[in-house]
This record gives sequence, structure tokens and C-alpha cells, in this order.
Amino acid sequence: TSFEVPLKRKPATGKLALVVNQVGAEVFVDEQPVGKSLAGQQLAVEGLQPGVHQVRAAKPGFKEWRNTVNVVAGVSLRVDITL
Repeated sequence: TSFEVPLKRKPATGKLALVVNQVGAEVFVDEQPVGKSLAGQQLAVEGLQPGVHQVRAAKPGFKEWRNTVNVVAGVSLRVDITL
């Protein structure tokens, strides 16, 4: 006889690579803070469920940026944010 252990697959998730043109902007995905923008670096947000998500960036003295993105499982989506 043989016994096979069933494998549990992790649910497939997607990733956002957020690039903000202003240093120090606070970035949110689905109204949850994900970090502040850094000079010349992207802000990576991993483990997102596939589907539509809200992205928002804000910095005092600049107009707030908001948009929706469609996250696809297994794909890294670059989002350029201009405040």
C-alpha cells in the first residue's frame, strides 16, 4: 500500500510595484497603510488577492492621488503615481 500526503496549495496572489514621484508620500492599498515612498525606489506590496483594489497616495502640500488597479494572480503590476 502507498499513502500520499495531500498538498495544500497557497492561494495565488498578485503584487503591486508602486512608484511615487514625491519622496515621503504615504501610500495606502484598500485604505491600509503600506509605507512611505523613497527616492528612486518602488514600494512593493505582495500577497494581494486577485481583483480590483484601491490605491491612494497623499503628502501634505500635494493633491491626493487615487485610482483602482486590477491585481492578477502571479503578476507584478507597476503603478506610477504622480502627486
